[in-house]
Amino acid sequence: MALLGGSFAALAALTVGSAAVLFRKPVLVLLQGGRAAKAARTVPAAVLTGSPAKALEAERTRTMSIFRPKPLTAQKIRRPGMGPALRFAWRQVVRSKGKTAVTIALAAGFTAGLATMELSVLNGRERAGWLYEHTSVEAELTAGEGNIRADVLDALLDTGYAAEKYLEGASPGALIRYTPGMEEGPPSVSSGKKMPDQAAVGDDVLSVSLRAIGDVDTFLTPAGSGSRVTISYLDGWDGSLFGKDWTGVFPVVLPKELYDEYGGTIALSWKGFHICEVAGYYTGSVDGGGDSILLPLGVYQRLGGHRTSYSKVHLWLDPALNRDLSPFLRAAEDAVQSGLEAVVWDEELRMVTAPLEQSVELTEALYPVVFALSVLTAAGTAVLLTLLNTKHVAILRVQGTGRGPSAAILLLQQVFPTLAGLALGAAGSFLLAGRAVSCIFLCTALYLAAGTSGAAVSAVIILNRKPMELLQVKE
Repeated sequence: MALLGGSFAALAALTVGSAAVLFRKPVLVLLQGGRAAKAARTVPAAVLTGSPAKALEAERTRTMSIFRPKPLTAQKIRRPGMGPALRFAWRQVVRSKGKTAVTIALAAGFTAGLATMELSVLNGRERAGWLYEHTSVEAELTAGEGNIRADVLDALLDTGYAAEKYLEGASPGALIRYTPGMEEGPPSVSSGKKMPDQAAVGDDVLSVSLRAIGDVDTFLTPAGSGSRVTISYLDGWDGSLFGKDWTGVFPVVLPKELYDEYGGTIALSWKGFHICEVAGYYTGSVDGGGDSILLPLGVYQRLGGHRTSYSKVHLWLDPALNRDLSPFLRAAEDAVQSGLEAVVWDEELRMVTAPLEQSVELTEALYPVVFALSVLTAAGTAVLLTLLNTKHVAILRVQGTGRGPSAAILLLQQVFPTLAGLALGAAGSFLLAGRAVSCIFLCTALYLAAGTSGAAVSAVIILNRKPMELLQVKE
């Protein structure tokens, strides 16, 4: 404590002594500085050697030379560039954490929201397209008690919608018990003799129903007429026999009861007289045909010629054309008007695609509304946040900052955080979605333009007022 007190006393003594020395000197000497004071202490030679008049003149000349101001040299005044404005605006952005956070959050939320809506539309369209291309639509024509003419079938096929087709033919005929030598001379039934009305199994001639099929696998499914049928083939035969075009003797498959009665070879009377080899038998019943004799579709078409008709047509439509089924549906309606029954199984397609398409349409309708509201919000927020910088601009104007730099500072304070928010939102959307959204760049540019325009409006309002007015606080 003693040492500290001594130091303080010494410092006080030096301060008082220096002040006393300075107070004793004239004001002009203090203003001249050290070099001028030294010159003032120098006594001119004229005072020592000359007359008093010359000495007085010499002293006056010396004094005037000391206090004569030096001429100013012309210097080029440089205006400050945008560097100070950029630095000041950046510092203000960093200092105003609340306003900066609000601006960044709004810009990022705008970008992420629009990107989410756009991605929702794109994903919905892709999903709907995938469902259209992978959802099977089937159609079926049945003739009831009649037949499906070839021209009606051709009208459906000419639409180009059928990717696959399954055909069945049906016609009444007569089964004749085979006897050796029948190939040489067919019985009188082929010449137009009528079948007995009460023919029964075991008779030599029996009225039967013929069913022609081309694909036995489809025939045994609900798409065909044999879903309740079980076929047993004899040795050396299989289901491929129905897909071949036979000439001469052709194979048939009989109901089990007829096979047990008529054996392995029979004769048929339909479009002529034909010897047939039995390739197998089946149990169960054929839809709409009872105990029908099954024969290859190629034989049925060859014997029927251009007047061939069908009892059932099942079509699988091309998935690539599922988006617009109207041409095919019109052709199906024409078939119904001709007395046929048409069924199109498109419920699954409509049930899975309709909600997606409605969601996409709703999002597309809301997209411009959300965008417009976001742009207006950006402009309004920019106006409000810029007006909060009124006092800062007033201080800059008082310090001599021109209107141009002041306006630039106001705009940059809005542009910097807006750009940061837009970039943050775009980067986050890209990372989450894994791809860029095409329209997001245009949307962000318009959002930035809206925010800049709002800041420009506020800048014009602020700079048109005097600095002292901006500093006044209205009560």
